[in-house]
Amino acid sequence: MQTSKTQERTGTPQGRTRTGRAAGFLLFLAILLGLNQLLCFLMEPYRSSSEEMWYGYEARAEENPPDTIIVGTSQGLKGINPEYLDPALGSSSYNMSTNMQSLASSREIIREAAETKAIKRVLLVIDHEVLSLRRADSRRAEQALWMARARSESFPDNLKTIGSFVTNPVWIKTSASLTFLTPWVYNRSTDLKRNVREKLAGKVLDDTGHRLSNGYEPGEGVVDQSIHFVTLEEAAAWDEKQRNSTFHELDLNRENETNLKEICAFCRENGIELTAVVVPYPNYLNIYRLADYAAITDELKDLFSSYGFSFLDFNLTRESAFALSGTDYHDVGHLNSSGAAKFSRFLGTTLKRLDAGEEVTDLFYDPWEFAHD
Repeated sequence: MQTSKTQERTGTPQGRTRTGRAAGFLLFLAILLGLNQLLCFLMEPYRSSSEEMWYGYEARAEENPPDTIIVGTSQGLKGINPEYLDPALGSSSYNMSTNMQSLASSREIIREAAETKAIKRVLLVIDHEVLSLRRADSRRAEQALWMARARSESFPDNLKTIGSFVTNPVWIKTSASLTFLTPWVYNRSTDLKRNVREKLAGKVLDDTGHRLSNGYEPGEGVVDQSIHFVTLEEAAAWDEKQRNSTFHELDLNRENETNLKEICAFCRENGIELTAVVVPYPNYLNIYRLADYAAITDELKDLFSSYGFSFLDFNLTRESAFALSGTDYHDVGHLNSSGAAKFSRFLGTTLKRLDAGEEVTDLFYDPWEFAHD
């Protein structure tokens, strides 16, 4: 029997070709996935800071849910230690701050934590550097934070987190959406040899840079003591001397204003006491004009007070009330363990006074006392 031309074009040999192509594609995909897993194993940090935060929070939420959470950037991560905050405040807190955490992510973390129904207070750390940044400016930190969240969740919640990130309007048209499932691209260990050893051992071999069980990350370094940090008394003269220099931008962009208002509204609607705080860092008047600093302080005070919440800037604490020494700072932007212990105690006693209905404005300078608009 003769095979027709149609059968020659559509018969078994061509079907085998399609099958072979499909098999080749699947093999190629398997190789890519395997390579991705290998690179993740070699390069992605064992128990990154974001992973420790989420896994630690889940453990606390199951055993003894905290009534207070701390959210914000590394200034909060290294600056507020629940070990010293809680005895002064009478709280049970957990530090959920992460490196370069956007205000949008702070908002989402607060919402997730509130699902336990145990959260009564949120301490929102205000990092001046973040106020003028868009969420997209912190792409790598955001990817690491939400990939860590997905890994801490069980199915299908982890798929929801992944889907929410890659389809988010902020990321969907950027490389962040495409590379989200390849975390070695954006989250890499600085010591590959130790990283592999830790993964093979299944445990952390060096505690440096890792969190405590309360979420706080210790820092034992001390800032260069030869650096002169501008004081409030010196700031006006410094600004005049440096008037031709470029100071850092200090404003609240519309995106972050919206995020802050949404955080405030959510906390008010859910009966959560929100306090926004600036953790002390020594170089704020070296990099910002005093008049700009005074203006943003007023803007933030007005925003939070319009929702019935407090904004406390501990850079402006009067020396008679509380003072840190130069050796209490890890670097120009963060406290070390000694400084965090001192500050956390003082923060706790200050919040305790607020809870009792006391006025605390006497603890702080008004920067306009020193500024020339």
